[in-house]
Amino acid sequence: MQKAVNLFNKAEIWFFYGLLATFTLSIRKVLFFYPIKGQFNEYSGIYLYLSDIFIFLVLVSWVISILYNKIVIKSRCSLSLLPYLKQETVLLPLLLVVFSFTSILWSDNHNMAIFRSLKLLEFYILYLWAIFRIVPSTQQCSTWNIVRDKRGTIVFKRTLGIIITIGVTQSVVGIWQFIAQKSIGLIWLKESVFSPDISEVAKIVFNGEKYIRAYGLFPHPNILGGFLVLSIVLTIIYFRMFHVEQSTEQKQNKWIYCIILGIQLLAIFLTFSKSAWVGLLIALAYLWYRNVSRGTFNDFIAEKIKYLLLVAGIFILLIIVAKPNWYSVIGKSIDDRVFYLNVSRGTFLEKPILGVGLGQFVLSLEKVKDIEDWQFQPVHNVFLLILNELGVIGFVLFAWFVWEIIRIVPRGTIPDGNYFKAIFLGFLFVMLIDHYFWDIQQGQIMLWLILGLIAGGKMWTSNEKDTYPQDKREILDK
Repeated sequence: MQKAVNLFNKAEIWFFYGLLATFTLSIRKVLFFYPIKGQFNEYSGIYLYLSDIFIFLVLVSWVISILYNKIVIKSRCSLSLLPYLKQETVLLPLLLVVFSFTSILWSDNHNMAIFRSLKLLEFYILYLWAIFRIVPSTQQCSTWNIVRDKRGTIVFKRTLGIIITIGVTQSVVGIWQFIAQKSIGLIWLKESVFSPDISEVAKIVFNGEKYIRAYGLFPHPNILGGFLVLSIVLTIIYFRMFHVEQSTEQKQNKWIYCIILGIQLLAIFLTFSKSAWVGLLIALAYLWYRNVSRGTFNDFIAEKIKYLLLVAGIFILLIIVAKPNWYSVIGKSIDDRVFYLNVSRGTFLEKPILGVGLGQFVLSLEKVKDIEDWQFQPVHNVFLLILNELGVIGFVLFAWFVWEIIRIVPRGTIPDGNYFKAIFLGFLFVMLIDHYFWDIQQGQIMLWLILGLIAGGKMWTSNEKDTYPQDKREILDK
């Protein structure tokens, strides 16, 4: 039976690695969609992603290993779920999920509401998995299969390594696309098909010439930009936490570090995603602040942040010298967001308390007069989107949950939660002017994993008293 436990534990982790390797891809099966004005719309479809399959396998393996562990250690150690349900970071998102299922009752399109509610439940469970399984700590024995040992640190290190590798790969693809000014033929990876002549492709104008922004393998450059905020900060974490800069091949490793970081910085620049640029600066500024406030400023972080800020200044100078069409850089984004803000206000006033139902915002736009086909998109603000779809009740639950995450003060956990909090603060800015962290697969996975890593640091710091005697920790050591 012990072999079965270890088998499921290993399967669970390898399925998670598969999730990390595939979640940035748009490989999916369109199960059904509701046409808007007779056309396909991204936000009115029901999909099964390749990453959904990996999430399912991870969670099933986790449940099976929990059940096996429960049998093996039933008389040796136990862990009640009740103390964790009392944590706001567990209870509040759970209530949000429950309320989203309740919103099916008053949604116009029940199938879309059911699908979006199931997706929210899926990512909530993934969030719990991140809390219990990724963040290394000292607890090693429980019926919930919490592995907190050296192996947990190895899993965390590999997790960072995979995301950084994917970040570099996506960056290379994005840079290649920008140089070629067209999609590069990775159809088998579901690369978006685009060229400067396609009207709905994200472009920027320099000296009267249209240039395609870097997409990578994401459905939009903004999402690639958001992912690169994650991978750039994780690159700093990796080289800081695992002391790569202190190895015997120090000079060679520094060159590798600079190349990896440089490729990602160039790619995030070529996305021309203003929200991602500012989000990255916010993340770096928070890391700088946390190190200064501790009174033990870290020279490694100081050096890297200074380098990144210098590179950012060079990029800004290049943009100014290139004399872009400032409307294409900023003006159009502002106009689009103002339009959706006006529509959002009208939708909110119709059902302010309960909202129109999860996944219903874009479908409700059919009631708006004189709207063009490309304008059938969600309001570009996660909080307003939730306010429209789940009303004041859903908005309060989500805003409260976000506040509890922000209030967490990372203390002595491995890894240092300040890095993840920095990423989340960068994401938080993006959430104020974009929507993909709430309703697009890649963005949702990024958000809920980071939330889980932050909440996991608080969870295990606040439950140190629940650790078990040494003689009852051998069950998962092998």
